[in-house]
Amino acid sequence: MTTQAAGDGPPSIADESRSKVPRVLLVEDHQINREMIARQLSHLGCEVEIAEDGMQACVAVLKTHFDLVFMDCQMPRVDGFQAARSIREHERSHQLRRVPIVAVSASFLPPDRERGIAAGMNEFVTKPVTLSQLRTLLECYVNGAAAESGPIAKQPEQAPATTQTTQTTQTYARPSAQLPSEPVLDLAALAGLRALCRPGRPNLVIHSITDYLQSSPARIEQLLTEMRGGNPSKGEIAHGLKSISATLGAVELAQTLGRIESAQRSGVRAQVASELQSLRTQYARSCAALEQILIAERQIEEGSA
Repeated sequence: MTTQAAGDGPPSIADESRSKVPRVLLVEDHQINREMIARQLSHLGCEVEIAEDGMQACVAVLKTHFDLVFMDCQMPRVDGFQAARSIREHERSHQLRRVPIVAVSASFLPPDRERGIAAGMNEFVTKPVTLSQLRTLLECYVNGAAAESGPIAKQPEQAPATTQTTQTTQTYARPSAQLPSEPVLDLAALAGLRALCRPGRPNLVIHSITDYLQSSPARIEQLLTEMRGGNPSKGEIAHGLKSISATLGAVELAQTLGRIESAQRSGVRAQVASELQSLRTQYARSCAALEQILIAERQIEEGSA
């Protein structure tokens, strides 16, 4: 940590970043998203600490100085907005420099952005987050010390990735991999996961797909039960599934889940019910495609062993 003379103001982020590795707090409750973003940040040379909800994030900020915080917005116990507000109150009461807080979510509706601004967030980024986006944010908020003035840079919503229509080995895997015959997945998203794989570490593609195939059926069934019963919902299940599905390249499924989330949050039950069949069909197709990718990846692992 950079030392300072008595009476000097706090060092800028840029000064500290020259003398040490950037220390980043990642606040994310979903394991697949958490692991992917953490690996991306590590790849960019960051020291990453993990918090699984807003309460853990507040405790971490009280104990440790961070150069940047990536904050998921919808989490159990304490959400990202509440956590950001608590962090800002702590900074004000102790006259501390504002740590840059980047809000990360599967989507940002206007009310979400307003809540983020009120809570003191600096930036809004939609999932899945790319390596290029993370690099730009690090350059801006760690090397550039943009957080000192605290402006909110309102990014436009990311356009959904277009589904890959050609199954070429350059877009995803080695020639030995047998890829799905239909363009169900955005293979570029899976290629991004594969690029983060490192020798001697678990294969992130295999780990992420396996976790999704094991954990998502129960959550899909919960969502279908909500939709069939017309029970009031704030869209939490749809929101979480949308984020993870998009991370694994299931773009069409993620778009349907996004419509369901919006309809649930707005209370438009007729629209929720109208998406039932689409959800069933797209989820089944996405899982079948992911299973083929999983088989291909395991064949590659066995071939390289």
